[in-house]
Amino acid sequence: SIVSEEPIRQFAVLYQDITRRKKVERALRFIAQGLSGGGADRFQPIVAMIAEALEMDRIVLGVLPENEPDQLDVLVAWQDNVFLSDESLSLDGLPDRDVARGEICIHPTAIGQLMPGVREKLGHDFESYAGLPLFRTDGTVLGIVGAYSRKPIRDTDLVRSVLTSFAMLVAAAIDRRRADDDVLANRARFDALAVQAQDMLVEVDSKARITYMSPASMTVLGREPASFIGLSIRSLTHPDDLTLAEKSFDQISTGQPHSAAVTRGQHADGTWRWIESRASSFKAIDG
Repeated sequence: SIVSEEPIRQFAVLYQDITRRKKVERALRFIAQGLSGGGADRFQPIVAMIAEALEMDRIVLGVLPENEPDQLDVLVAWQDNVFLSDESLSLDGLPDRDVARGEICIHPTAIGQLMPGVREKLGHDFESYAGLPLFRTDGTVLGIVGAYSRKPIRDTDLVRSVLTSFAMLVAAAIDRRRADDDVLANRARFDALAVQAQDMLVEVDSKARITYMSPASMTVLGREPASFIGLSIRSLTHPDDLTLAEKSFDQISTGQPHSAAVTRGQHADGTWRWIESRASSFKAIDG
């Protein structure tokens, strides 16, 4: 207490150590800000911060290879303030294996007694464990985050909350990256087919603006594909055929799966060429 001069007054001052709470708040704020960069190292700062905030001595983040449910491809492995160079990890005998099957596993104490394989596989006497699966948007498990400590977990709700936030962030980032890779792969296959096709393949958006033109545009209309990007399909159509072209586009836009029309399109030399079009609708990955 602090005693003042006349008149006599007393003040009670309570000091509380909130260091850990501040570390947790900082970790959650970092998670909320999202990720930058494209490689696995983008996860490292958050892993280290979470380990410090939750007083964990080991954290492993990884994805499950197809058809190998007991194996983990390691994205980040952190232990005792050092990032490890592990590229893969066998989950056999570890609580991580249950997490890989979609379970949330939190063992506040005695993990070494419950699962002797922890000591055998990792070479350390860990006391507690918390692990959460990383889920794809379709509900399947794509990976795990598993955290070990040499001390008991004091606040299981806090640990679950922080790891859940992190798991959701990582899962979304990985799933989005794989979706982008699939789009690029499909685009590459589409381009390969389009290059070989004699017919002109065109993609337009909901406002009839051209977003893709195949190389056959040189043969059909005498212009490079890149020169069409962003143009309205209407600007290439003969004025007398606009009503027919717009009717075909409206049919596709309102849910009809297919539409066909014969209209005139302008060639680079100024002449008009009769073109038969067959249109189909599809939904892009971005909606």
